[in-house]
Amino acid sequence: MHSIDVFHRELTNELDERGFSTYTLDWVATVKIPEGMSVEDGLEYAYRWTQNTDGSWSRRIGNDSNPNVVCYKTKQIKGRIYGLRSSMVGDVFVVDSDMDQQYKVAMFGFEHSPKAA
Repeated sequence: MHSIDVFHRELTNELDERGFSTYTLDWVATVKIPEGMSVEDGLEYAYRWTQNTDGSWSRRIGNDSNPNVVCYKTKQIKGRIYGLRSSMVGDVFVVDSDMDQQYKVAMFGFEHSPKAA
């Protein structure tokens, strides 16, 4: 395994035909996975390094900074730049840009979810 693309779910202001909120998937980062890791370990690695536990993963601040993470987004509010949120349940991780290798972040671990997007 070489990389995992991280997509965060973002709510829209629209409702579906059942009245539920809809969402889009926003490609926020790619995480380069160290050689020799299994898919499961690679997913856990990508999840860990897209968490704000001691700094900001997206702004490379503190102990959450990792040179293997390439962040594609910033959040700007009233001219001020903020870091992105942590990955969470419902977000989608794609292994090696293969859309058949999609995994949704679950309550515990990941669920294989081909073509989840």
